[in-house]
Amino acid sequence: MSTKKYILTSIHLCCFSTFALFASTITYADDVTPVSEEEKLATPESENESSVAEFDASLLRQEGQNQIDVSRFVYGSNVLPGKYRIDVLVNQNMVSNQEVVFKENE
Repeated sequence: MSTKKYILTSIHLCCFSTFALFASTITYADDVTPVSEEEKLATPESENESSVAEFDASLLRQEGQNQIDVSRFVYGSNVLPGKYRIDVLVNQNMVSNQEVVFKENE
């Protein structure tokens, strides 16, 4: 499995509730470029395999509860559908706090 490296840019979106599943971890999206399904299909299989993340879901299991489904996170940082409050930072300075709606692909 390859390790991805990210270059920080001056605009950061900080979503506090995106990964509440992971103990309220703060997540930063740095210069994220969305990829359409057509682009994914046009990418050679070897390139797609290098971007696949593997999770050990047993580490997330809580005693006496169902296993957590992390399959939606395999090909990138997919956010669960819903409304989220985010802080918009430019050069690490707060610009605004906005509500963003993430919708399921139709």
